[in-house]
Amino acid sequence: MKNETDTKQSSPAAASVRNMPWGIVGLLMAFSFVNYFNRTSMAEAGAGKIIPEGVLSETQMGAIYSALLVAYTVFMLPGGWLTDRRGPRMALAIMGLGTAVFAAVTGAIGYILIPATGLFVGLLVTRALMGILTAPIYPASGQMVSMEVPASRRAEANGLIIGTALLGSASAPFAFGYLMDQFNWPGTFVFLGGVTGALTAVWIFATRRLHAAGGTFTATEESGSWWDLLRNRKVLFLTAAYAFIGYYQNLFVYWSHHYFDNVMHLDKVTGRTYTTVLFIATAAGMFSGGFLADWLSRQTGSSLARSRLLVAISGLVGAAAFLSVGLTVSQPNTVVASLALAWLSSSLLVRIRPGATTAFKVPWPMSGIK
Repeated sequence: MKNETDTKQSSPAAASVRNMPWGIVGLLMAFSFVNYFNRTSMAEAGAGKIIPEGVLSETQMGAIYSALLVAYTVFMLPGGWLTDRRGPRMALAIMGLGTAVFAAVTGAIGYILIPATGLFVGLLVTRALMGILTAPIYPASGQMVSMEVPASRRAEANGLIIGTALLGSASAPFAFGYLMDQFNWPGTFVFLGGVTGALTAVWIFATRRLHAAGGTFTATEESGSWWDLLRNRKVLFLTAAYAFIGYYQNLFVYWSHHYFDNVMHLDKVTGRTYTTVLFIATAAGMFSGGFLADWLSRQTGSSLARSRLLVAISGLVGAAAFLSVGLTVSQPNTVVASLALAWLSSSLLVRIRPGATTAFKVPWPMSGIK
């Protein structure tokens, strides 16, 4: 009798584990990891080799970093349209192959083009093209999760996918740095292109049943117009907040290692360690924001929406305060602690985003917007 009871009690959890399509989710996590590893690695190459060796200036490297981010942002909407029309399997295959090609081309340019103008223009164009082709990754991943993962597990699946992006960034200072020490930065990018291409081949093969079944996502949400979104003040304020967070955090992603190595003049291992600490801090903030809002709601009896708003505002204020401290002190441990708290604070908003968006209805899929 006891065995029967235990089986009955454990069966919901066991069924829940079985209901998670770990093969699909695992591949989406791998794409997310590699995508952010590839992004962050350009900053590692800049801080570790390109800028210190005088190959390109800080201003030129800043333009190269921005090229990917601007292209990625501009083509996010077309990436959503591609996902709606061709399905997430095809969108992710195009994303993976494009990323693989331009990661390898990034390295080839380092071998072929002479420093200065040729290298700068080559990297600028190549990273912009990579940004265009990586744009569908999260719209397509989100739609794939909606297709393949039970509703009760979708938040968990999306959290795992986004979380592995942070692991990709956190791994770059030491992993890319080690490979760069052994093979220089061009050879390492060629290697990354091969790894990304292999992962994409696995994706295409492993998801062929979706192609055979003609798997597509049919949205049940009512479509609307662009004007409906632009008239919604909550959407505009949320967009402004995320524009700030995006600028703020990408400043850390692309320049923190350079700051530790070439401004504070720390040794190579210490600079990589401090950079990794910042990425771990943003992961902590991202995953704790939602829990903190829920806890605050329970303790104070206030609505969950109000608690989420309070956490978001506190995070933005804290980010500004801790950054100010980090820029005024000089002791290395105090600097990295202040910057880590700044990045953690700014990340509190990211994790509570789904709760914030429940205040209004956003038309989806994007192909339904007129």
